[in-house]
Amino acid sequence: MIFRKIVQFLLIVLTIVSPVFPQVNTSYVEDKDLTVLVPDSPVLVQNYPNPFNAQTMIQFYLPQSGHVSLIIYNLKGQEVLSVINENISKGYHETRIDMSQYASGIYIYKMKTSNTILNRKFVYVK
Repeated sequence: MIFRKIVQFLLIVLTIVSPVFPQVNTSYVEDKDLTVLVPDSPVLVQNYPNPFNAQTMIQFYLPQSGHVSLIIYNLKGQEVLSVINENISKGYHETRIDMSQYASGIYIYKMKTSNTILNRKFVYVK
């Protein structure tokens, strides 16, 4: 089950991220019946759905374990919500965000690891 989720996530990443960010390095992981490209650097996938009402999912991939922070900011640069601030194991992860107590608008979410900072934005509509 977890392997299937990882493969689905990586296929999404390769479909969405590679054409937009060609600098993402990959390496091959071979299975008996399947060969998959695995990113060598952290990946932050665009949330889904976007725009959304109340809740959305944020997915990311870590090539190695380490400290991760995932923080949501408003367009004024003010921190709105700290979603993750802890050590996380390598691999595919997803987290559900509930914005129902916040105002509608455009927000930036930032994932920071020991050597990478990635940003994306989403639209929340009440």
